[in-house]
Amino acid sequence: MGVRQRYIEVKNYDVDDVFIDALQDFDLPVSLKIARFIEKNKIHVESNDLVSHILGGLIMYADEPITFAVEVVKTQSEYMRFTDIKEISIDEYLDLMNLNLYIKSKPNEQI
Repeated sequence: MGVRQRYIEVKNYDVDDVFIDALQDFDLPVSLKIARFIEKNKIHVESNDLVSHILGGLIMYADEPITFAVEVVKTQSEYMRFTDIKEISIDEYLDLMNLNLYIKSKPNEQI
């Protein structure tokens, strides 16, 4: 009797252990909402073997804005890697927005 193989959805990114550990610094419902936000929104960064990219993100939880920054590394491989995440102030998020370094939400999508 063999085990039937299940389909696993193909992702275009990888997640480092440091990212997972840092995500656990948020409350569980917040970290789940952040994970869903990242999953639903297309993130594009240029390939670069020498530098990482910092992108801001914003979700709403219990009618409060939660702002965060993710570190993304994209080398010449096909996958990008999320390497770190931390909570940031709204001012830092607005600075990232002004630099066009933020995760853009899909239109008409509730965060």
